[in-house]
Amino acid sequence: MIWNPAALRAWDRLGCDLLFRLTARPEWTGGVVVVDIDEEALGKYGQWPWPRTRLARLADRLNAAGAAAVGWDVLFLDEERKEDTSGSPRELHEALAGGRHVLGCFLDFAPPPGAEASLPEGYVGRYVLRGGARVEPVPHAPLVRYPVPSLVGKAAGVGFVNAFSGEDGVLRRVPLLAADRGQRLYPALTLEMLRVAFDAPNGVLESRGDTGRLRGIRLGSAFFPTDREGVVGVFFRSVPPPTVPVERLLAGELPNEMLEGRIVLIGSSAAGLFDRVATPVRGEIPGVEVHANVLDNLLAGDGVFPLPGGRRTTAAATALLGLLWLIPVARWRMRWAVLLVVAVFPAVTVAAWVLLTRFGMIAHPAPMISTWALLFAAVFVVRYRNEEVERRRLRSMFGRMVSESVLRYLDEHPENLSLQGVRTEATVFFSDAANFTSIAESLEPEQVAEILNRYFTRATEVVTESGGYVDKFEGDAMMAVWNVPYATPDHALRACESALRQQGVIDELRDEFRRDYGIDWHVRMGINTGPVVAGNMGSETHFEYTVLGDAVNQASRYEPLNKKYGTRIIIGEETNRRVSRVLETRFIDRVTVRGRSEPVEIYELVSPQPGGRKAEISNGNPAL
Repeated sequence: MIWNPAALRAWDRLGCDLLFRLTARPEWTGGVVVVDIDEEALGKYGQWPWPRTRLARLADRLNAAGAAAVGWDVLFLDEERKEDTSGSPRELHEALAGGRHVLGCFLDFAPPPGAEASLPEGYVGRYVLRGGARVEPVPHAPLVRYPVPSLVGKAAGVGFVNAFSGEDGVLRRVPLLAADRGQRLYPALTLEMLRVAFDAPNGVLESRGDTGRLRGIRLGSAFFPTDREGVVGVFFRSVPPPTVPVERLLAGELPNEMLEGRIVLIGSSAAGLFDRVATPVRGEIPGVEVHANVLDNLLAGDGVFPLPGGRRTTAAATALLGLLWLIPVARWRMRWAVLLVVAVFPAVTVAAWVLLTRFGMIAHPAPMISTWALLFAAVFVVRYRNEEVERRRLRSMFGRMVSESVLRYLDEHPENLSLQGVRTEATVFFSDAANFTSIAESLEPEQVAEILNRYFTRATEVVTESGGYVDKFEGDAMMAVWNVPYATPDHALRACESALRQQGVIDELRDEFRRDYGIDWHVRMGINTGPVVAGNMGSETHFEYTVLGDAVNQASRYEPLNKKYGTRIIIGEETNRRVSRVLETRFIDRVTVRGRSEPVEIYELVSPQPGGRKAEISNGNPAL
C-alpha cells in the first residue's frame, strides 16, 4: 500500500502503543473477576486437564456465589476419557445446567485437509440482523471446533476464545463476531457472557442507516458500539484484573460477596499451558486477562474505536491541515517555519491523546506525520535552493560593496530587500579626486590604476565599516549610499563620519603618493539626505541596484562646489540638521544647484585636526 506501507505501519504501531501505555488506567469497574488456574493449583491438583468432577465442583461454587455469568476460557472438545475421571461425567453437565455458564469454542482458520465444516452439533444462532446489517466484513472461519454436544446442551451459551493478534504478534483489537462458511454467526466469549449476564434472549446487530455497515450490537437495553467489522479496540488496563486463586474457591475460602453479581472468567496464568498473548501495555499476559480487559471495556464504555470515516478521514485531515500549514511554512522566515513544523508533530500527538482519552477514538497519526514530514522537507529543500540562489545573487550584487555584517543581515532578512524600486529615504555620498586630469596626464596608465585601486580599497573599507553601500565607481569618482539596501536609522551621521574618516585616510595616502608617484592627492566630497527610489535599474538583460532621485542629484552637485568654496566636504541642509549637534559644521552659502529653481543651504562638514581639535577653515586651499 502506498498510503500505509509496512514500514509506516510498524512506526504507526509503535506510536499507538506508546500512546496506549501513557494513557492506560489502573482502575477496573469491579464487574469482572478472574478465577486463575495458576501454577500453585497445578502443583496441588495435578496438570491440566483436570477431572471434570473437580470442574463441576468449581462450577457449583460459582453457582452458589451467584455469579452473573461464568465464562470458561478452556476448551471441552472431547468427551472425558474414562481414566481421567474419578466420578460420573454427568456431574459437570448438571453443574453447568445449574448456573449461567458460557463455554469456549475455537475458530480454526487453517483446518487440516479433509476436515469437515458442517454445522456444529448444539449450535444455536442467537444473533440476528436488523436494518440491513451485513456480516461479510467479520472474520470467516472454515471450521468451528465446538464443545461436546453433551455440555453445549447444558450451558447458557458458547463463544469463541481466539486471540486475534496483529501482523507483529501484538493484540490490539478483537472481533466480537465471526462467521463460518455458511454465514452462521458466532459471538466472542466476552460478548456471549454479556448476553447471558444481561438476560438478553438474542443479540441484535444494528447497521448504520441504510448502508448495511455494522455500527454495534444491542443486548437488551444495552448497546455496544463496534466498527463496521464488529471489532473493538482494547483499552488495556495498566494492572491485572481482580483475580482469585482457583484453589481458594475450591476450598470454600472465598465469601460469596466477592463473586455475587459479577462476571467471572475461568482461565490460567500458568506458563506451562502456553496461553499467553502479547499486548501493547503490559507485554505478554494470560489470555484470560485479554477477555477480562475486553469485558471491562464494554462494561465501562471505554473501548477504542477508529475515527469516523477511517482512512478517508485521516487522508482528508492530512490534505487539509497540510495545505494550511504549508502556507506559513512556505512564506515565513525559515527559523519560524522550522519552529512551526517542530510544533506540529507534538500538536498531532496531543490531539491523538485527547481523542483517545476523551472520546475513545484511536487516531493513527503516522501516515499524517509522515506525509507532512515529506511535504515540509520538500518545501524546505525548494526554499533552501531558492534562498541559496537569492543569497548568491545578493552576494554577487553587494558582496564587495557592503561589510560582512551587512551581508549577513541581507542573508538573514532577504524580505527587507526589494529589487523592484521602493521609495525610501537615504543619505547619498559622492567623491571625486581633485586635479585628477593633470595627475593622469603626468603618470603612466598602470600607475594611475595603482593609485585608484589603493585609494578605492581604503575608501571602500571605511564606507562598508560604517554600514554604507558602495553604489558605483566612475573613473576617479565614487558613489555610496546609507539606509539602503537595509535600514540604518542614523544614516546621515554614519555617512558624515565615514567622510571624515575617509579624509583621514586620504591624508595618510597623500604622503605615500608623494613618495611613490610625486603627486598631491586630495578628494572632494558631497553628501545629501532625502527621498530616493532604490531598486534594480537598467534593462531586462543588464541592470544594477542603485538609487535615483533629486537627493542623489543634489549630492552630486555639492561635490564640485568644494572647489569654489575651498572646502573638502559639503553637506546639504537636511543632512546638517541631523548631524550638527554631534559634528562640527559651518554654514557656507545659499546656492541654486543645477536642476533646481529654488536656492538651498549648503554647509561644510569640518574635519577635526589630529588630537581632536577642530580644523581652521581655509577658503584658499589651492588643492581644492
